[in-house]
Amino acid sequence: MIDLVIDGTRALAPRIAEFTLRAASGGLLPTFSAGAHVEVETAAGWRAYSLLDVPLSPWMYRIAVELREEGTGGSFWMHRRSIGERLVAREPRSDFPLPDRTGACLLIAGGIGIAPILCMARVLARYGDRFDLHYVGVDSASMAYRSEVQALGGHVSIDGGDPGRGMALDTLLADPTPDRRLLACGPARLIDIVLGTARRMGWSQRNVQHQSFASVHAIDVPPAAGRSV
Repeated sequence: MIDLVIDGTRALAPRIAEFTLRAASGGLLPTFSAGAHVEVETAAGWRAYSLLDVPLSPWMYRIAVELREEGTGGSFWMHRRSIGERLVAREPRSDFPLPDRTGACLLIAGGIGIAPILCMARVLARYGDRFDLHYVGVDSASMAYRSEVQALGGHVSIDGGDPGRGMALDTLLADPTPDRRLLACGPARLIDIVLGTARRMGWSQRNVQHQSFASVHAIDVPPAAGRSV
């Protein structure tokens, strides 16, 4: 277990808050890799939140929490936390790892699914690796980290709540070469469409990884293992 203290908070969108966390002892935090998450103990039980970036400093974690009315209370509890309050978390783990840095990565994120995808994009950019980043949301106001995505050369699109409208997936997924990897995280409806298009376009199961809102990432859900196509 890790004892954490909230070192900072900021609003990213009307229903999304970012939390900066440090060790309550003032010491170093356990390391993690891109795509990892921490499980935080809330009043509603343990909740899993993706870590936003592999830190240049081992003193800090950052997570983003979306307030979800249909959830079971963890996000409401987190949104009431303030700077200086303490949290208990389990050590980071990853069910959605960034593949070994070989070939190019196609990164697709929907909604708050941008959290692990942005972490991956930052790592790839840091090492000069090839990647394409695509981020879709219901509307621009609800899209956390939109400017960060654009600064990395990513593409932002709006789907108005219809996952079939936001991105030209037939075009994005039209080149399933053996060294190209697809990583997607977002609402279950979007992920279903992405995976269906990938199958139709002939992507190998080995080259596709995903997480949906039914599995671990930065929303109010119980932790569960990631899946592949």
